[in-house]
Amino acid sequence: MANEERELYKFVNDLKYRDKVIAKIHKNDDNAYNKRIKQIEKERDVLSKSRTKEIIRIANARWEKLADGKIMVNRTEGKIQINNSIALFSSIQGAELNMMVGSRIVTTENTQTTSKKHASLGGAVAGGLILGPVGAVVGGVGLV
Repeated sequence: MANEERELYKFVNDLKYRDKVIAKIHKNDDNAYNKRIKQIEKERDVLSKSRTKEIIRIANARWEKLADGKIMVNRTEGKIQINNSIALFSSIQGAELNMMVGSRIVTTENTQTTSKKHASLGGAVAGGLILGPVGAVVGGVGLV
């Protein structure tokens, strides 16, 4: 038997030898394929992170800051955030009123007194009852 015939016979009848020969033949192609797959997976992960960041940016852009950031309004979704508590405009309109003083006295060394207004939920509820969502914002700021 010639050398080629022996190799063919061994290739046909010996499974381990066949797998070894096939692996050797396809080694470069398989490596290139695996490298391309890893590259595509990295690109997919980068795009996914970019997409998530953009969604968060758009969601945060909907919030309008009022009263030095203590009150935030999302007119798109109909929400208001006062002192880190989020409520819907519709739930503010039917809420009970708890009247609170919305200002404090601050004294300085030269004995001058100043009054600073703070955001209050009571003012926001009262403004919401009277003027709707815009009144809730104005009332929460303490201008009503």
